[in-house]
Amino acid sequence: MVRNYVKDGFYKQDEDYKFELLGEMVKLMCQYYEAEASIIQKAESNGYDPTTKTMYLLNTSIISCLHELRHHLQHVIGKRKEGLTAEQDAHAWSIRAFAKACPNMFLKAVKEGRIWALVWDEETGQVINNPIYSQIQ
Repeated sequence: MVRNYVKDGFYKQDEDYKFELLGEMVKLMCQYYEAEASIIQKAESNGYDPTTKTMYLLNTSIISCLHELRHHLQHVIGKRKEGLTAEQDAHAWSIRAFAKACPNMFLKAVKEGRIWALVWDEETGQVINNPIYSQIQ
């Protein structure tokens, strides 16, 4: 699903329309997981409010949207990888979903430093956790 949105020109749209597309994507993903739909609102920062089932997004980052969607799925249907905190699970799930859907775009974003929790290790030629991110987990 994410791949289709990107392929159909998501990143070439204006910000308002991208918010609409993210809302549509979230609605479809909630249907897939048989979960009550979440609402998306523009905000000063990213977050999820389980009392109103509202996802707050600072910008139109697909990864941020997926991260907050995972928090919604954790809340409404109990989805969470065993052994991880809610934040670790949302982080891992959102990045993995984007990497699987758009592997080349994901790798480019990591190499350009646009996914702050990950870095490209030139020595090994691999994506690794950003040491700074690991310290705050």
